[in-house]
This record gives sequence, structure tokens and C-alpha cells, in this order.
Amino acid sequence: MASLEETVVCARCGGASTVRHTHRGGSPAYSRSSRCEDCGDHVEMDAPDLPRDLRARFLERDGTWELTAAADLPSTVVRRIASALGLKLGEALARAKTGVLFQGTQEEVAELLSTLDCQSLVLRRAG
Repeated sequence: MASLEETVVCARCGGASTVRHTHRGGSPAYSRSSRCEDCGDHVEMDAPDLPRDLRARFLERDGTWELTAAADLPSTVVRRIASALGLKLGEALARAKTGVLFQGTQEEVAELLSTLDCQSLVLRRAG
């Protein structure tokens, strides 16, 4: 799980409100909580997807991570990869040949690795 904090203007009183954005692998993938230091207003929410602008901020801060194949993958694993990523089998096979199956935030890649549950897959920082 990763988080970002920022201070914004409170919509209720105009004071300083601390907002925490939390990104985790599963569902919901994103949560936001805010608390105003002046009036005490508190809001929490969850969402199934991480907003694009925040995803870019996590990638900038933590780097891009990738799911790679440490060895030739059995066809059953390639099928599971295709299903998990919404790819056609040919696309998943092409990715498996290059060795890089998916790139994203550390949390996105870790969640995919956990879902696929395969010893031949590795989570690593890209580059």
C-alpha cells in the first residue's frame, strides 16, 4: 500500500485540510480521506480505480514496476495472464516472449502477481 498526502483548502470553512490518497492493489484500488484542521470536517471515500493524475504521481515518486517472466511460461499461465489483463492470447504470448508482461505502479504489479500465483513471474523495478 502506498500513500500521498497534500494540504488543500477546506470546502466548508476555507481552512487547511489534509488529504491522504491511498493506493493498494486489490479492490477498491483507491481511497481518499480528508480532515480539516480548523473545522474538523472529515470525508472518506473508496473507488475501484486510481485516478489517472494520482497514478502518474505514484509512478513519478515510486518509479515504474514490471511483471516479468523468469522462464518460459506454460500455456496455462499465459492464458491466465491474458484473462487477467484483458488481452487476446496472441498478445499475451507476444508479451511473454519479450519477458515483460505488464508495467505499472508497484501496487498494481504486486496485485497482478498475487492473482496469477506463478513461481516463474517476478516483480521488479523497470529500467
